[in-house]
Amino acid sequence: AGARLTGAEERTLARFVRERGQDYCHGCARCRRACPSGVATTAILHALAYEESYGKSGRAREAYAALGPKETASACRDCGTCEKACPYGVAVRSRIREAARLLT
Repeated sequence: AGARLTGAEERTLARFVRERGQDYCHGCARCRRACPSGVATTAILHALAYEESYGKSGRAREAYAALGPKETASACRDCGTCEKACPYGVAVRSRIREAARLLT
């Protein structure tokens, strides 16, 4: 257990989630389970977070490179099923394309 957030911290966090929550994967894996192509959407989005949020380019590239060829963004058929399954409204298709651009 850690320290409780102050009221101001809770409000700041809530505002961040409202404003940026659609930019980041929340890790529920619903998109992955829904993907008819078997793209590893959750793993790709986590690799992208290593790059964008933590500045860990090496770790991000390693994580993306570890995926099988049928799990990468290149296997995406652009059907949109992943985005329909995402309860957070993440633009999964454009985010995995961005990951492929940055990490390959």
